[in-house]
Amino acid sequence: MRLAEALESDRRPRRLIDQLVGAGSSPGAQFAEADESLSVRDFLKCLGIAAKNLSEVRYWLRVIERMEYVESARLADLRDEAEQLLVITKAIVARTRRNRKPKP
Repeated sequence: MRLAEALESDRRPRRLIDQLVGAGSSPGAQFAEADESLSVRDFLKCLGIAAKNLSEVRYWLRVIERMEYVESARLADLRDEAEQLLVITKAIVARTRRNRKPKP
């Protein structure tokens, strides 16, 4: 959110800020919803949406960097966090799918 506030105070494109905030805040909500899911299918759906949004965050961070709206060093921690969360989310999805398959 601090990045979005900085972009807004620098009068960067509103659309970019809205996309970043939407994609950046969605994974947390999806994780919370997955935690309360009533089925494995619903759990996987929520985590799948979270993974897509984390990928989108990575995209918007690259755009911000390429447009030189923010120094690359300032984005490093955010890029790293998004990448780590994406790897973890994908691992949970893969493991859940693997454990869901019937054993021969």
